[in-house]
Amino acid sequence: MKAENIVAQLKNNNKGQHLPISWTRTARLRKGLDCVVEKHTTAWVRAGISYSNLASVKDEVSQGIKDSSNSLPWGKWREGFQDYIIDHVDKMGAKKEYVRLYPSSFRNLTSQVCWKRDGQTVEFSDVKDLLQDSEKRREHARCFTILADNVQWVGEK
Repeated sequence: MKAENIVAQLKNNNKGQHLPISWTRTARLRKGLDCVVEKHTTAWVRAGISYSNLASVKDEVSQGIKDSSNSLPWGKWREGFQDYIIDHVDKMGAKKEYVRLYPSSFRNLTSQVCWKRDGQTVEFSDVKDLLQDSEKRREHARCFTILADNVQWVGEK
């Protein structure tokens, strides 16, 4: 999907309202492996929130752990879409667009992840040893930065 279409669907709801979204991406594997592992995620999200306004980020700023800027470590906010769309040029020179979304804070609206190896649904334990360490993070994400092309659907499926 195009990032602006995703944002338009999210903006059709009240700012901060939760909506379901689903995306799929190829997982990063350890070197030398000859298989394909995909991560399919369905989550309830909000959009249009400023990362710097999150309570956890404000706490880190007040403790001196983080700076107070709303700058990005890579890419740049698209003009007219601050807090929604990040434009980035990858190492190969390809232009990519990402959407910045925030997971639900409600316990009954949690993210669901499904793993596939070579097209077959498997348990995380079946692919865990194939994945790079960065794929194994289990802490609660403050935000999702999703490649727009990976988004399968937004809203009711």
